[in-house]
Amino acid sequence: MRSFLSLLTVVLMTWSAACFAAAASEAELAAVQQEARRGGYRLMALDQLWEKYRDGETDLLIIDTREDWEYRTGSIEGAVHFFMESSWISRLIQRGALAQALGPNKERVLVFY
Repeated sequence: MRSFLSLLTVVLMTWSAACFAAAASEAELAAVQQEARRGGYRLMALDQLWEKYRDGETDLLIIDTREDWEYRTGSIEGAVHFFMESSWISRLIQRGALAQALGPNKERVLVFY
């Protein structure tokens, strides 16, 4: 009986963690969608993005926003490294540097990860 209760506890904890992660992901997606609308950006489905990357589209700029040590362990081929914390204050502070790194071409597809 004790083993069954332990297993049940683990299953319930895993299920609640998965539910929390799904809710957080939905909230994050909603925030990204809202920010995109405010900024006048268009979001792209993953399969469309994969086609562009696979076909070697020249208007595609991939920006790796992970920490330096994460970037050094490996990244997507052709990605530009630009570390950016996820807080709004960090994005505000780095706005000018990011605009300079992205360049003047407003028509290119930007991929942040």
